[in-house]
Amino acid sequence: MYENLVIVEIIKGALNKGIRPEIYFFRDSRGNEVDLRIREKGELKPVEIKSAETFSMDLSIY
Repeated sequence: MYENLVIVEIIKGALNKGIRPEIYFFRDSRGNEVDLRIREKGELKPVEIKSAETFSMDLSIY
């Protein structure tokens, strides 16, 4: 539910600026996933959405 809230807010923010966002979800055959991928200036940027109090920049799966 939290991920959906964040994604909807990103979409609403973009639409309010007159931008139609290109957003995608990604999961590979091993079950690794990226919650959101946003196309920005021709490049797909990954976004991981977490609701925990701690944060880690562990990008070892990319």
